Amino acid sequence: MTFDRNGTVRQGIYWRLPVPAETPPPGLSREDARIQLRDLFDESVRIRMMADVPLGAFLSGGIDSSSVVASMARQSPEPVKTFSIGFEEASFNELHYARMVAEQYRTDHHEIVVRPDSIDLVSTLVKHLDEPFADVSAIPTYIVSEFTARYVKVALTGDGGDELFAGYDSFFQIARLEQLDRVPRILRHALRQIANTLPYSAYGKNYLRMLTEPTALDRYFEINYVPWYLREALLTPEWMLPADAGFLAHTLGNFLLKGSSTLTQALYFEATAKLTGDLLVKVDRMSMAASLEVRCPLLDHKLAEFAALLPHSWKMNENGKGKAILIDAIGDRLPPELLTRPKMGFGVPIGVWFRGPLRNFLRDHLTGQQFLDRNIVNPGFLRQLLDEHESGRRNNDIRLWTLLMFELWLLEWQSDMQPAPVLTH
Repeated sequence: MTFDRNGTVRQGIYWRLPVPAETPPPGLSREDARIQLRDLFDESVRIRMMADVPLGAFLSGGIDSSSVVASMARQSPEPVKTFSIGFEEASFNELHYARMVAEQYRTDHHEIVVRPDSIDLVSTLVKHLDEPFADVSAIPTYIVSEFTARYVKVALTGDGGDELFAGYDSFFQIARLEQLDRVPRILRHALRQIANTLPYSAYGKNYLRMLTEPTALDRYFEINYVPWYLREALLTPEWMLPADAGFLAHTLGNFLLKGSSTLTQALYFEATAKLTGDLLVKVDRMSMAASLEVRCPLLDHKLAEFAALLPHSWKMNENGKGKAILIDAIGDRLPPELLTRPKMGFGVPIGVWFRGPLRNFLRDHLTGQQFLDRNIVNPGFLRQLLDEHESGRRNNDIRLWTLLMFELWLLEWQSDMQPAPVLTH
């Protein structure tokens, strides 16, 4: 915002991510782009290594953070301090891959393992998050930040690579979702009617509704975010948001493009809405809660602008792998096993914990009278979600975690949310 001496006020966005390109810019070959990307990547890492306090890096064992560490090691005269987090549950543990990178670059490596007793931290996280926030990876983010802060004051991280270089598996769904445009409208209507009549417990109910959505972008949101039928069954009417496209356009207008392909729209949404409203919020608040400064080289504005210039076909391989051009640029610096391993997000085995050590904690909060009296959810359907999850019939971990965090936030701040006294004249 600018304020002139004559009283004129102007408001606006000082920088906006360019719309992701669908074709290469004139005169730029893929090989030239690879070389430029490598140079820009190293420069964005270099300037974020400038610090007069001890500095290190988060190392997850994925492509992005490993590439940052590799670049740091090539530019640092001293061993890079690296910090990794793992879980006792093997399917969520990436420590093996992180060690590969640490050993290759002889970093000063540190590891910590998260266990179910980390739930004791939740009340602390609720205070620091300051708003209802349901990204479960806030738990390990805080733990690794607190652990890292014992050794350094600044840490570099790999956030942003999936959004800028099409790394999410969901982007590869879009071609199939677009093919559903061919389904005749009358058949869509019939499928919607069938879906409406099925009980929520029926497998395929949510999928049928997704098939009937009018556009591929609507289908993308339906399949990757909270399904309509789940919200309709769970929430009381006053808490239920509209389903029409007009509501989304009004609420998320700054993040939704017009006149672009579905893939372009999804890439832009994930980079502008999801990244800035979820992932970076999580990292910023959890790291600052531990008095640690985190820097994200992949989100350097020059690197982000260059990434937006590169067409989708250079980012997404036909074999279903994203970040192709980024791997072309810096993949030779990484252990080969990292380049071929299945993608693993920064997941947390909360679903396992909800069936075991955290079962009573979850039930005590979500089926307690205090939460039910808030009239936010349908008690019968909530118990159905809990029973489904505990029996293994459906994995409702993220839905249940969302409700749990909302209730914990309400408990934390309810004294500040009491209605103000009515003043009378």
